[in-house]
Amino acid sequence: MRRGDSGWRMDFGNGILDFGSGVTESLDLWNIVMSVNRPTRGVPLPSFWQVLGLAAVVCAVIWLSQKFPRQSESAPEQAAGLGAALRNVEELSARGPDAVPELVALLGSNDRQTRRMALYGLGLQGANAGAALDAVRERLSGDDVEFRTYAFSAFVQICRDPDDLWLTTARMLADPDPTIRETATRLLEGTTPSPIATPVIPDVRERNAARLQESRAVIASVLPMAGSENASTRALVIKVACRRDAMNDDPSVTEMLRGLLDDPDTTVRVAAIVAFAARGAAQVDQVRAWLRASNPQVVNAALDGVRWLGPEREEALPELLALVDKIPGGDLPGLLAALRSMKTLSKPAVAGLMRRLETLEIRVVSSSGYGPLKPQRNTVMEVSRRLESLPALLEMGAELDDMLSLLEPWLQPDHPMCGRQAASILARYRPDEARRHAARMIEQLEQGPSDTIPRVLQDLCGLGPAARDAVPVLIRLIERQNPKGIGIEYFSVETLGCIGPDAAAAVPCLVSRLDLAKADLELSTRHPIIVQTLGKIGPAARPAVPALLKILDLPPPPEQVPGENIPLSNDYRPPYRDVNTALGQIGDGSERVLSSLRRQFDAPGDAQRRATAIKSLVLLCRNRESILADLVRVLDDDSPVVRLLAVRSIPTAGNRPLAIGGLTQALHDLDPWVVSAAALSLGRTGPEAAGATPALRELAAEVRNETPNGIRIPYGTVSDLKYLSSDDDARLARLSVAAAARQALEAIVPAGEGDREKAD
Repeated sequence: MRRGDSGWRMDFGNGILDFGSGVTESLDLWNIVMSVNRPTRGVPLPSFWQVLGLAAVVCAVIWLSQKFPRQSESAPEQAAGLGAALRNVEELSARGPDAVPELVALLGSNDRQTRRMALYGLGLQGANAGAALDAVRERLSGDDVEFRTYAFSAFVQICRDPDDLWLTTARMLADPDPTIRETATRLLEGTTPSPIATPVIPDVRERNAARLQESRAVIASVLPMAGSENASTRALVIKVACRRDAMNDDPSVTEMLRGLLDDPDTTVRVAAIVAFAARGAAQVDQVRAWLRASNPQVVNAALDGVRWLGPEREEALPELLALVDKIPGGDLPGLLAALRSMKTLSKPAVAGLMRRLETLEIRVVSSSGYGPLKPQRNTVMEVSRRLESLPALLEMGAELDDMLSLLEPWLQPDHPMCGRQAASILARYRPDEARRHAARMIEQLEQGPSDTIPRVLQDLCGLGPAARDAVPVLIRLIERQNPKGIGIEYFSVETLGCIGPDAAAAVPCLVSRLDLAKADLELSTRHPIIVQTLGKIGPAARPAVPALLKILDLPPPPEQVPGENIPLSNDYRPPYRDVNTALGQIGDGSERVLSSLRRQFDAPGDAQRRATAIKSLVLLCRNRESILADLVRVLDDDSPVVRLLAVRSIPTAGNRPLAIGGLTQALHDLDPWVVSAAALSLGRTGPEAAGATPALRELAAEVRNETPNGIRIPYGTVSDLKYLSSDDDARLARLSVAAAARQALEAIVPAGEGDREKAD
């Protein structure tokens, strides 16, 4: 938008909208609004809702300019009238709360623009206009969409009663105008900041509790709107309720979704099915029906819901088998996961799945030497999908020899990541063939051109211990210290780590590369992989412990000061997490190591650093009662990850009163994984944990606690910690807080005694 010779002009691509000189005065709106909000007058800068009100004013100006083109003599008069109204609002707003009665009086004006400006002015007053709230509320209905927009913006800025705000905003989900509905949705979802001032709560758990309370209030406000005759409103209720019910455990939301599973509107019905299945609430008959659906979204939701069915999932096998030949290639991983959960019962699907995988289209433009390819499609993703399916097929009963036809083409591929993945699978299932393959690759390292070495090293990484004969060659590659061969050094070190304990001969070479003489970007790149490799080598890397402890003692790099031209990338960033992990893998349980790990518990702002320290301390102090006090201390940590690790590591032998006290405290945690782990640990202590039975019974009686932990908080998606990497973690994901509490009660309260307590 720019001022022209005859007025304001707005460019839209090749088209120009000319408002004419008569509207020039009215379009100086931003200066007017900003003058109303000058800091010298004690009013803050415009909020989202004030900007929304300004947008409504601009829309009114555009509407006015279109309704009264500049050829009309009345246009300047109309524009001047609007400008005068804005100035009147400015003058009134400058008077603060004293202006509210006059602004309310202006709501009864016969002039349409005056009424709008009065609403805008009341919104600028915020909480000071509380006496006008009912008058503004009355303007939320009517045929004038722009007037409703002004009224809604003003209401949200004025209202300070959360219950009133959420109930009124929820009703706006049924407004005829889609823009108003979307604005209300963003506020209810929390994507638009609430104008209600919320004090800053330093404690993370208290802050999360406050957010949870707000979310539950919003859900209670929007659920009645699920009965609206407007399909768009019903869809928005699903969106808001599921967004606010982040833990998928509110039974009222589940029942709302259940009531919309057969909605006459396709969009609403699909949204309800997807959300309902994601909550693990579907029964096997429902899942089977959805697997037969023609809508791919419904089918994918059903596939995801299969894993939450329990043993009865086997009843859905006929529908799963029927999908083998018709499901799109991109959805095959979901089908494989569902079939894999049934183990060998799904063997009839193996032949069809192999046929599908063999015919997946993979087009690659080959390149010479080492470097990025130019795939015509996402080659890595497609190849990975094929390779990752092999372990699943083997668990389903496929023959290993049949799998080689899918594996062999990628053992020497053009793209190194594919070869590494293929080599890893070969080493897992055919170790003898993997060693022969490693011998061929070692020859390539010794005789091949240098530009192919990085690709060969990548493939060699996948072979793991089967590549143990390559250790001498890898050491020589590292000792060259070629400034231009950083990639070769990196992959050589990584390959040693994949080989593991059999690479012990490389420890002196690796320790020599932990040079702290200079702190620069090159060290930040090299140190993490060296530290990781030393940890994977294990106890044989104990000579590296002093150097690792020196890294832990280094201070973090200074934070960049805004405005200073100091790139953070030039500062050495110590790999604290990798060092913590490596110390636990190496197994040096000396006091100096334990003290260094304990100091990591207090690292601010780095939950993973604290978590890796706890993991290693547990490994090094497995049979030491002294760790108990450390673990109980971190039960107040801000991070649920740290608290979960502590709860799961608290020993049930030794100082039982301290352990039981800490675990009982953890039963009141907001994280369901922490609570479930605490309940199971209390159950292992037996009758001595009788003091925790009231809290356990309360947990078992709460309906929300029937939802599996993996649905409430899917920790399994946190790739860096990989909670679902063990059977114990998988069981904890499928378990619910209520089930864990009942198991603990059965172990703590002797049979029959629990019934007597209930009777009393």
